[in-house]
Amino acid sequence: MTDVIARAQELVEVRKNVDRENLGEVLTAVSYEAQFTPTLIESLAEEGYEYTAQVFMNQHWVFMWSPRTGNSVDGKWHPTRELAEKFAEQWQLDYPIRVVRRRVSPVEVVDD
Repeated sequence: MTDVIARAQELVEVRKNVDRENLGEVLTAVSYEAQFTPTLIESLAEEGYEYTAQVFMNQHWVFMWSPRTGNSVDGKWHPTRELAEKFAEQWQLDYPIRVVRRRVSPVEVVDD
């Protein structure tokens, strides 16, 4: 799915910058783009990622927790990988740690 999102972002950029020099590229992109609805392509292009850290304990990857309170920090997501890595470094645990990401979409109004 990541490839589809990246391609959708490229197609949106190509559509924004159409001129005589890149007309062939645009026509190729449009034929590929015909497989999607314009709304879907624009929606995918607007998606981004949030990052957090997990720790490997008891043969499972689990979201990190607060060593002081014992509370899960499952809801602690960061806008960049670097911030998630800094977040993970502060715990100084003796377990393997990994950074994970999730795809997020822009907020959509449902009640007009």
